[in-house]
Amino acid sequence: LSEATSAPYAWGRHMAKAEDAAKEQAETPRKTGTLGASRRELFEQMHQCSAKREEKLRQQREVALQAELGTLKPPLLNPKSKKIVDKTCTQPLAERSAEFIKAREENRERAVAEQQEREAEGLTHNPEITQHASCLKRSWEDHQRWEERRRQHLEAQQARNFDKLQQECTFRPQLRPGSEQYPRRGAGQLFR
Repeated sequence: LSEATSAPYAWGRHMAKAEDAAKEQAETPRKTGTLGASRRELFEQMHQCSAKREEKLRQQREVALQAELGTLKPPLLNPKSKKIVDKTCTQPLAERSAEFIKAREENRERAVAEQQEREAEGLTHNPEITQHASCLKRSWEDHQRWEERRRQHLEAQQARNFDKLQQECTFRPQLRPGSEQYPRRGAGQLFR
């Protein structure tokens, strides 16, 4: 009977302690822009658990690989194959392949070095410039002539393009004798 009466009282005391702790936590000021200590601890714990899990998986993979390598055995040759190999091959395939790869790499490096040497020998580091090119100066008139030639070339190109376009057109309107010049007047404007 005394246990029944004391149990609710103990439960009430426990609830009061929990409410007091919640009030204290609510009253403590939190810094804005930063995570609370409990969140930071939670993230750290999650990170540590993740790191432990990754390490455990890595160890398991390593153990599985070692077990697999332990079960592998070198290939066995029957007596007939062994005689053929002894007559034709002096080294195992793995060694011959490694030597072939090494020789190929050395040949490539040697060829690159020889090519660089040939290119370096061809360089004189003393460029030859002709007398005319070394003193060539362009005047304002030269620039004007160049601009005029360029303009003439562009106009000729535009006229050729317009003529080509006119040949592709199948519609030929009937114009009065005085108005035939109007379509040609804007021809240069089409291709600028």
